[in-house]
Amino acid sequence: MELPWIEAQSAVRRFESRIENVAIKALSALLSELGSKECRVSSVGVVGSPDRNLERIGNPHIRAHAAEGILFRRVLEVAAAAHNLKWRSFSDRDFGDLAVSELGRKPQEIKLALAAIGHSAGKPWRADERAAATAAWIALPRA
Repeated sequence: MELPWIEAQSAVRRFESRIENVAIKALSALLSELGSKECRVSSVGVVGSPDRNLERIGNPHIRAHAAEGILFRRVLEVAAAAHNLKWRSFSDRDFGDLAVSELGRKPQEIKLALAAIGHSAGKPWRADERAAATAAWIALPRA
């Protein structure tokens, strides 16, 4: 965080492929577990920080967290692609409005469906889990 932005980017690049490999292996394990339960994964939805010009963020601490969010989203995209899965990313900003538009449902209908999923899934069922479930719902192939 204390490094100038150019140097910080260079320092982190050394670790990007390692982080991608961890994500690829974690997704592989999840796909194997789901496959053993006769669940087939055909697509992935990822909610995360949108790409933006991080150089414009003056506070190094805030910039580091913003960069981390973008990296997190990107490595999940790389992992999905490595497993030949269709993937779609969504910005965490205004995601609720996008979900209403994409799913063609009223906000209350989505909220009720997510509550039912959360009840089945169990805890934790926080905003991150609800966003992930919504992204998966949107990413499902349309019949």
